[in-house]
Amino acid sequence: MITRQDNKFTTNVYRKACTTNQVPAFNSYTETRYLRSAIRSDCLRAIRYCSSVKDRLQELDFIRKKFHRHGYPLSFINPILRRTEKDLQLKARALPSPPNPSPLPAPVRLSVPFAGPCFYQLKREANKIGIQLVSKPSQTIGTLLCSQAKHRLPKQQESNVIYCIECSCRVEGDPVVYIGETDRELGTRVREHRESWAGSVRSRANASAFSTHRDCTPAFDDAKILNRACHHQMRLLLESAYIRTVGRREAVLVSPNDANVNRNSGALLQDRWLPIIRRFCR
Repeated sequence: MITRQDNKFTTNVYRKACTTNQVPAFNSYTETRYLRSAIRSDCLRAIRYCSSVKDRLQELDFIRKKFHRHGYPLSFINPILRRTEKDLQLKARALPSPPNPSPLPAPVRLSVPFAGPCFYQLKREANKIGIQLVSKPSQTIGTLLCSQAKHRLPKQQESNVIYCIECSCRVEGDPVVYIGETDRELGTRVREHRESWAGSVRSRANASAFSTHRDCTPAFDDAKILNRACHHQMRLLLESAYIRTVGRREAVLVSPNDANVNRNSGALLQDRWLPIIRRFCR
């Protein structure tokens, strides 16, 4: 926040009127490192944004009271505040370090759930063999309820998808499929396929492969979403990849062994990419 006092501009930490000043409780099931980081972040913000010493001391006193109100002992808060100020002073005086000609390899890090006091013992043992353990915050009741109650669009209303429609006819025991992509709602595109297959209404899907594939019964109502992509070129590449894998089209030209009704293989993908495509799409 910028204010003007005595014909000078001063800066201070700004808080909204609706702020709750909530922080993790000291006795919560959280690794101590996260509790220290919360205090350190507020201290860094106070030092960087408060232009006067008076405002900085007031802000640090507010931080001290806020965390003490949530169960943090002053013997835990004050050393972190002093250490943060000292680190910033040393960083400002330090000269830039010369480039290291032989950089050390990146450490191996593993993310594991936080399991209370035994996590620290496990972390010390892992450090002996060169592995850094990072704790994952445990799920709260709020996150569990929100994840279950989150509204999801029905499948027919999703857009920017690569989809698959199965037919009743089979090739070597597997159902024949149609792979397509659309930037509109899936329900709209499936309805156009249905009208094209029935031949009753002329629509934008009249050129669909289903218009000449009327010997079987496509499962329009059970269309599956294989992948999602917002970029048009990425959808074309994914469509071609699924035609080559799910539809078992091993060549660009149509063959009797194909398990799909697509007229072509979509975007041209070279055969050398097939092993990677199969691994990605299956």
